[in-house]
Amino acid sequence: IKIRDEQILEGSLDAVVTISSDNKIICFNHAAENLWGYEREKVLNNDIGILFSNKIIEENEFVAALVGPGDNKILNTREKIRIVNSKRKEKDVLIFLTKAKMEEELKGSINSYCPAVLEKPKEEGDQKDQGKKTD
Repeated sequence: IKIRDEQILEGSLDAVVTISSDNKIICFNHAAENLWGYEREKVLNNDIGILFSNKIIEENEFVAALVGPGDNKILNTREKIRIVNSKRKEKDVLIFLTKAKMEEELKGSINSYCPAVLEKPKEEGDQKDQGKKTD
């Protein structure tokens, strides 16, 4: 990924994970580090499957297609999924997967999948004690 593109992705409030055509993580921005709780260096060049539990992969068609081999990804649709972060805490997130053509400096171009992961917004009833004033 070019330096300019890396800077844009790094500044995003959405968690962005970019994978190569062979499912290796090639970009993991700061928001992704916060969401999953893993340092970028620990996930880069690893298979995307490390970010999802076996149970979620088995039970969710969208995630199974994402981590599976080949070009059978489910693209351009939002999907609510559950992830488990590094502290074993489950989180519901919205994920959007799109295909992008990425230029690689020495090898021409590669096809990448860019899942933008958004933490599920809390429902109004879930927000306890918000809006209360303290005197």
